[in-house]
Amino acid sequence: VQSHWQKIGQFRNNHIAIGAGQHAKIADAPYTFSRTYEQGDILDKVVVAVGASGSVAVSVGNIFPDGTTVRDAYTKSEAVVSNGKATFTAGANGVILIENVGANKKFPVLTASPAGGKFKTETTTVTLSVKNADSGKYTLDGSDPVNGIAFTNGTTITIGAGMAIDDTKTLKMYATNENGPGTASFTFTKGDPNAKLQVFFKKPAGWGTPALYFYETAPKEASEPTWATAPAMTSVGGDWYV
Repeated sequence: VQSHWQKIGQFRNNHIAIGAGQHAKIADAPYTFSRTYEQGDILDKVVVAVGASGSVAVSVGNIFPDGTTVRDAYTKSEAVVSNGKATFTAGANGVILIENVGANKKFPVLTASPAGGKFKTETTTVTLSVKNADSGKYTLDGSDPVNGIAFTNGTTITIGAGMAIDDTKTLKMYATNENGPGTASFTFTKGDPNAKLQVFFKKPAGWGTPALYFYETAPKEASEPTWATAPAMTSVGGDWYV
């Protein structure tokens, strides 16, 4: 018991991401999650699996890129990430504590602003950022960015020209330094600028049919309703209206 909690405590002590990082669930069985902390020049990332048994291929691709050597801090065994997974044999207590073997080294960190999502304009401008490397590469056709277009920190690109409504485009980024590679991927979707907005409302008990009053729309409606002429909502079952 003492040995088990020593390992857990040492892992927590070695990684600020455990206590202060952002949590993201990766899988349910075994329960697997990542913790990521980035502040200034500090970048700390770990993946933890709980309730594991036998040989387990842990999904780590969003945290550690292919080719990265990672270590299970619980058993001290190492593995190289391949196809987004790192395979370990779980220890007796079913805990796998995955860290980068070069955890104290600075690897490239790649970000985009906005970080993907939907845009409703004809085009959108995206700012590319790279830390811990002089430059990076990117592609917009979903291909491997290793051989992509070179960029430096703060470069802006335009996405959307020629895209139809509901089309998606994937921005993939890559950079490397003396410690190893870093990758990132962001998906952008072109939205319909004239798409209607549906508003759902659950009316309180005792209310009649609710009405929707709206104002200061963008783009401006030709004739926004007054409070007295607000359009009635339509029942969609129970107390819910749309």
